[in-house]
Amino acid sequence: MRRFFDKTVLLTKFYNFWVIYGSPANFSYWWNFGSMALICLIIQIATGIFLAMHYKSDLNLAFASVDYISKSVQYGWLIRYLHSNGASVFFFSCLFTYD
Repeated sequence: MRRFFDKTVLLTKFYNFWVIYGSPANFSYWWNFGSMALICLIIQIATGIFLAMHYKSDLNLAFASVDYISKSVQYGWLIRYLHSNGASVFFFSCLFTYD
């Protein structure tokens, strides 16, 4: 396998960085949940700001604004589902982040 990577410069750099590159001994797979929690937090903040721009908190207009976001805003349905499912993934990843 090493001979295959030595043939091209790009694959050699990839192999040296991702396969040979050392990491501290105290890393474990649980560190990945911390990274996932950070990514989910960034997604939550970005989608929350976007949704807050279109949401109306009036008692009579709240459902209509959610309907408007889902049906009329371009990719609004995707932003809503990213925000709602991102909250679940964030909660799940935070459960495993702390011992």
